[in-house]
Amino acid sequence: MERKKIAPSIMRSRCLPCEGQVRPITLQEARQFTRKFTEWRVNPREKLIYARYRMRNFQTAIEFILAIARLAESEGHHPDIHLTHYRQVCICLKTHAVNGLSLNDLMLAMRISKLPKKLQVAL
Repeated sequence: MERKKIAPSIMRSRCLPCEGQVRPITLQEARQFTRKFTEWRVNPREKLIYARYRMRNFQTAIEFILAIARLAESEGHHPDIHLTHYRQVCICLKTHAVNGLSLNDLMLAMRISKLPKKLQVAL
């Protein structure tokens, strides 16, 4: 998967229903994605990608989580979202139907990356 081709094709796409309609992507393809979207990291052991953010305060963390929830609902693809230490948000993406990563995860990660964020520090 070439880096130049991945972003435009994903942004025009919508998430597909997971049951039997998506193929897993390789960890190499996921790493290519994270080179362009640098806040995302690959966890090869868990077969997922994740991003961590330290928001300005609790309220901005909740607003960010709600924005992710609205986006995820509209896409029909839902991340695991963790709020710790009142303002640290971690988003984990994995397609459970393929026990790994799919293009749905990259599509949603890219859209989450484009959401406005009131950060204190990117982790």
